[in-house]
Parts: sequence; C-alpha cells; structure tokens
Amino acid sequence: MPTSRAPRLFVALLGLASVAPLYAALADPPHEDVHFLAEHVPEAAQDARWFALPWPVEPLEKGRWQSGLVVGGADAQAGPYALRGFLAAAGASRGFSTRWGLDLIGFVDRFSISGDASDEVLRAPFLDSSPLDLPERARFDNASGTVAHEGLAFGALRELSAPDAHARWTLRFGAFLEHLELSDYRVDFTLLGGADAGVRGVLDHSSDATFVTPYFGAQRIAPLGEHWRLAWRFLAGNPLPAGDFDGRLTGPGYDLGSAQGDGSPGKIGDGFVSLGVAFVHPASGFDVDLGSVLAYPAFEAATHQGLDRAWLVQVGWHPHLYSQR
Repeated sequence: MPTSRAPRLFVALLGLASVAPLYAALADPPHEDVHFLAEHVPEAAQDARWFALPWPVEPLEKGRWQSGLVVGGADAQAGPYALRGFLAAAGASRGFSTRWGLDLIGFVDRFSISGDASDEVLRAPFLDSSPLDLPERARFDNASGTVAHEGLAFGALRELSAPDAHARWTLRFGAFLEHLELSDYRVDFTLLGGADAGVRGVLDHSSDATFVTPYFGAQRIAPLGEHWRLAWRFLAGNPLPAGDFDGRLTGPGYDLGSAQGDGSPGKIGDGFVSLGVAFVHPASGFDVDLGSVLAYPAFEAATHQGLDRAWLVQVGWHPHLYSQR
C-alpha cells in the first residue's frame, strides 16, 4: 500500500513545484524596466535643448552686439511614455575686441506627457521596502504629466580666426544654470503576475532638479555660394550635480515614496555632446540646422536605450542680419 502512494505523492510535489513560480516575483528582471524608461524620456527633452541653441554668426567687433533666436519642437517615446513639446531660446553676444566676446543665452522649454498602453516590468528601487510582490510584469496606461525646462547661461566667446578669414573658427564656453521640473509625471499600472496579480496602482516620478552645467563648444562658419553660409557646430557639457529622480507608489492600502522618506531617489541628468550643420541665409537672417535633425535621434539611440523614437526640428533667426539688408 505505501508503495502505491509514493508515485502519487511524487506527482503532487512536482505539480506544486511547477505552480509555485507562477506566484513568485521575477527572479531576473530586465534592466530596461519602466523606471529606466521613465528617466530617459525627460532626459531626451533635456538633450534636445543642447541641439537647439542660438549661435553667433558674425565676426566679433568691440562694442558690437549680435543676437539670435531659435524655436523648435521635439518628440520622444519609450514604453508607456510619450513626450512632445516646444523649445524657445534667445542668445546675445558682445565683442570686447575682435578676439574675445560675451556669450549670453536663455531658454524656456515646455513638454507634455501622454502615451499608449504598454507591458513593462515594475520594480520599486526607490523604496526601502515594497508593499507589493515585485519585480513583476505590469500593464501601464494613462501616462500623464508635464516637463518644464528653463535656464540661463553666462560665458565667453573666443575668435580663433581673423575677422576677414574665409572660414572662421569660434569657441564658446561658460555655464548654464538650469532647472528641470517633472510635474504630475505618473502612469497607472495593473500587475500581471506574482502574488499580487490584478492589483492596480499608480507609479509617480514627479521630480525637481537644478543643475549648473558647464559647456564648451566650437563653430566653423564659411561662405556657401553667394547667398548662404555653412556652419558646423559642436557643443559638450555635463549637468552638475545629478538631480534626484523621485519615485512613489500608491494603491489600495499603501502610499510610499522616496520624497516622503520611504527610500532613496534615483538620479537624473546626463552629460551631452551635440552636433549641428546649419545653413545661414544672411539676407533673411534665417538659420536652419539640418545636421541636428539627424544627429539628435542618433545620439539618443546611443545614450538612452529603450527609446522607441526621438526627433527634433528647429529654425533660427538673426535679427541683426535682417536689419543690415
């Protein structure tokens, strides 16, 4: 009799072993979870700014001011988050001599967050202790929020070429004081597995960060035919220090977040390198940077994995060129 029960007991134990993992949290979750994606979307907006800055296009001259305006639009998407908005910047420079000048820049950018439903992995790396059985796959939808990005820069210009040189090289360097605010940056979720399968809640990454961002750039500008100039542009910098990227989980019976003292925030704000190739039309003052249209999505693909798309369009105008017609 005991021997006849042994096979049944063995089969029952195998069944329990096979069912148990269905109710356990993921043992080896992917690195590109929803928090990874949530951070990269606003960082893509921050990067778009550095590809859409006004540049001086005339030789430096003592006591002479020149100005530039840039407006543009940017879009980025990763998982359940889709970002879209506009960028606006103004710049002014004044020559101290034909070699040195003052570099001033100001910008204001605004973006909105929306998105489609997406299945991603949910963790709680910002909490000391999670109220849910995590990490686990979840369905995310109804993403919302706004991204506000503004800043001022104070720097210097260094002309490396003579004012009448065919092709002129100009260096720019200084620092931005910039502010990045993520308001009501949240998404709904429903757990798809684990011990808490079916539980619904809200993941919120609303955050606020201020940076000092040193920058260094270079421009080569030369005539392109009779009516155009071609400008090659490079800029690099790094926001310091990295800002807090807060996280919060709310749902039935729990409300925990890093900003509430329940854990430690992640970090937001990456170093950048921007490239541009602009066509400047002195008769109208317009400046169209087509190089950044190609360089921006390539840079985002290389530095912010998980983005499904990223694009940028922009146009600039130099009022002082138009006034000299």
